[in-house]
Amino acid sequence: KIWNASRYVLKNLRGEKDSKINFKKISDPDKWILNNLNILTDKINDLMDRYKINKAADLIFHFFWHTYWDWYLEFSKCDLGNKNTGKVLKFTLFRLLQLMHPFLPFITEEIYKILNLGKEKSLIQTEYPVFTSNLVFTEESANIELFKKVIKETRKIRSENRIRQTQWYRVFLITQSEKEKNNLLKYVKYFKFLTRSSSIG
Repeated sequence: KIWNASRYVLKNLRGEKDSKINFKKISDPDKWILNNLNILTDKINDLMDRYKINKAADLIFHFFWHTYWDWYLEFSKCDLGNKNTGKVLKFTLFRLLQLMHPFLPFITEEIYKILNLGKEKSLIQTEYPVFTSNLVFTEESANIELFKKVIKETRKIRSENRIRQTQWYRVFLITQSEKEKNNLLKYVKYFKFLTRSSSIG
């Protein structure tokens, strides 16, 4: 998964030297992964300080597999035209490699050098990441968590009704408030892509 995720990021990097992210121009999924990665970083540092190495390794593993790979990389496929999403892809992979480095030093070091992610020659020379206040996006993160539940339920219904993965279909969503409706409407392109629906009503 680490190699495959890295190849995906490498394929979609635009070769720009400027890696500064314009937070006003990134998507809610971008903000969601940055927020969650920031929380993960804080937890990992706390666990490492208390010598709970096994728990830290397990937490990183599940985050990379179930949050970064299963969700964020899929979200990002809808935003590859956004230069800032490309920068978020690069930054998040770099941060994850830093977090994983104490546990997987050889593969993370190799990927770091191939992707030319940072200023230092070696990953081990970079400063271990810490919680950063400018990566807190609580509201956007909560909206995406709700949206994920909608996607999961839609996929569940599709599976229960044995609708083929290759078959596109129309979906009707019922919301409980105008705010909820407006939030979901912002994510139509993601919903269609992740649920293989032709339209929503």
